[in-house]
Amino acid sequence: AIHEETESFRYPSTTARDLSAASLMLKQGANLEVVSAFLKDPLTEAQRGLLEEFLKTGEVLEGSVGRLFFAHAHRAKSVFGLGSLANQVLEVEGTEAVCLALDVEGRGASLTCRTTSEDINVAAWMSRWGGGGHPKAAAASGVMETREALLQSLQSDLDQVETEHRLARDVMSTNLFHIDQDFSVERADSELNQRGFHSGLVVDGDQQLLGLVSRSDLARALDHDLGHAPARSVMTHKVVSVDVNDELRKVREVVVERHVGSLPVLEDGQVVGIITRTDLLRELYQVSLKTDFSQVAAPLVDLGRVQEPYLSWMKVTACLAEEQKLRVFAVGGFVRDFLLDRESDDLDLVVEGDAIAFAREVSKELPAKLICHQKYLTACLKFEDGNKLDMATARREVYVRPAAHPEVAQSKLKSDLFRRDFTVNALALRLTCRLEATVIDFFGGCQDLETKRIRVLHNHSFFDDPTRILRAVRFEQRLGFKIEPHTEQLLRSALAAGVFALADGKRVAEEFRLSLSEHDPIKVLGRLQKLKVLQAIHQELSFQGKLVHRLERAMALLKEYPDLLAREERWRVCSVLLGLDLSLAAREDLSQRFAWRLATWTRPVYEMVNELQAPELSASQVAGILDPLGLSRLVVLASLSEQPVFLCHLEHYLRKTRNMKPLLTGRHLLAEGVPAGPELAEWKAQGFRAQRDGLFDTEEAAVAWFRAEFKKH
Repeated sequence: AIHEETESFRYPSTTARDLSAASLMLKQGANLEVVSAFLKDPLTEAQRGLLEEFLKTGEVLEGSVGRLFFAHAHRAKSVFGLGSLANQVLEVEGTEAVCLALDVEGRGASLTCRTTSEDINVAAWMSRWGGGGHPKAAAASGVMETREALLQSLQSDLDQVETEHRLARDVMSTNLFHIDQDFSVERADSELNQRGFHSGLVVDGDQQLLGLVSRSDLARALDHDLGHAPARSVMTHKVVSVDVNDELRKVREVVVERHVGSLPVLEDGQVVGIITRTDLLRELYQVSLKTDFSQVAAPLVDLGRVQEPYLSWMKVTACLAEEQKLRVFAVGGFVRDFLLDRESDDLDLVVEGDAIAFAREVSKELPAKLICHQKYLTACLKFEDGNKLDMATARREVYVRPAAHPEVAQSKLKSDLFRRDFTVNALALRLTCRLEATVIDFFGGCQDLETKRIRVLHNHSFFDDPTRILRAVRFEQRLGFKIEPHTEQLLRSALAAGVFALADGKRVAEEFRLSLSEHDPIKVLGRLQKLKVLQAIHQELSFQGKLVHRLERAMALLKEYPDLLAREERWRVCSVLLGLDLSLAAREDLSQRFAWRLATWTRPVYEMVNELQAPELSASQVAGILDPLGLSRLVVLASLSEQPVFLCHLEHYLRKTRNMKPLLTGRHLLAEGVPAGPELAEWKAQGFRAQRDGLFDTEEAAVAWFRAEFKKH
């Protein structure tokens, strides 16, 4: 079968896996003479009859990619060698593709497809029915659909793929880096290295192209101690270029024949992009728009279980994208949670194309306010109910130095996903109008979901963005996963290198806030402590001993009184507890670096704790201590002691007096002849204290209490 499907490894679609499988079978004693005999066998009587029926009854379907010969037959038993028959039909009919269906009684249909076209991926077609194979040779079995249904599906596949040739404009990178003609060799080399570019365009003061300089040329100049020389002294003056409308075939010929690694792309004489050998190889052989994602895609998944409003948004955007011949993908955490069957509260879409222009069209279909961010190639639709839909152009990021804000440029889906933090967040769903989606997994994210691992995409991940260290722990604890060993080693190495000293303080503070907002912040903080992340943020930060017990008591209190503090505010309790015993210098440092505003208290906190442990305190005195505190400080204070009297006072306050409404009001006092002013305010306060101490519990009793007290005065 391997020899037949690959034409003995001569088809361009042959993979390393095919060769490895053949090698393994040879080691197990496979006999190539038998293979040759089977491949050269004449057709059996059953095969000849089936071939004649296919050729006689088949029909040609036409679509945007070309013509497909489709034939369908019924048999009581299977007939071996459908692949060989498909190859012969392909030669006889001369169409771009052929699909043969053999319906075996009680077992469904076996489908076999072959194609000679670069524009057709029959493996992607067969994945619809759980099959697969190579882009040019694939099959599926057990298909329980009628001939008419098969015809309809294949016609749809023929019509969905565009036929225009890929052009230079579809591949080029638009993120151009210009080297000023006066740059020294040393500076030009430093700039290219920081951005990860292999070459740069040398321009004059009017931004006119003078030449192109490569890192290899600069490296040789540095080896000869010429770092002070101008970069233009080692540049290529006669720059080979292509036009934006040149086909990729021509671009490839130029790269090979002229032996260039970087190729400027011109439009009306102006440089608008650049193509590297890597760009060209990636597009031609990995993620070309003409090739579906069959090598990285799982079978179609049903989106019907997605909650509203996300399901409606996905249908609108998918159908609009198909009309505009764009690819649109759900990406990131939404995909991760969907595959884990968890609810998600956010939907991010990536468009291979101009997301801002696409978002404008979507905003005509969905009632929302459109906000565009041209610098970042993103747009956001904000709805009246507070929900939002983020859309971004597929883009790549370049970190010019550790922990810096990245530079972005338009790219393709794979590059967009590669810039993300972890493999489980680098998954995508290719959306369609049918509310079916293909799971795109370039980096093994699905396997990491199955094995419950948090894994970075590349070794520089934590240096590019130190806040990923906090996110790694956050996702690990939220999902019940484990940071895999290599990623943990990279994390520890980044901490040892002091990456948080270079990080943007506001981003660290925001990511830390999100970490403390998790459902179980105790687990998150415990893991951050174990990995020494807290100490890396500040040497005095720690989560151990009495602090662990305090936060446990605080969380237990919030569980007992769930309405005491809003969930989105509970992170403040963790923050206050972490900072409670820090030195003044540490507080000032955290405030300066991370804008960490630690809580202030009306009185020294431990003084309040000691006072609340006095048994003779009345309920109104307890309330007088606790009322001035905000709710987060109240929870913190409650966590600082387990002394029984303290707990008794606290419970009475929370259950009885905290939400008590005054029964003796200004209206009552005015009616009793108390003049408006300080005296009235004092009587109101005195009456509320008496009420909290249990001296009355009705309005009538409150007025009677006042009359009795007033007489005493």
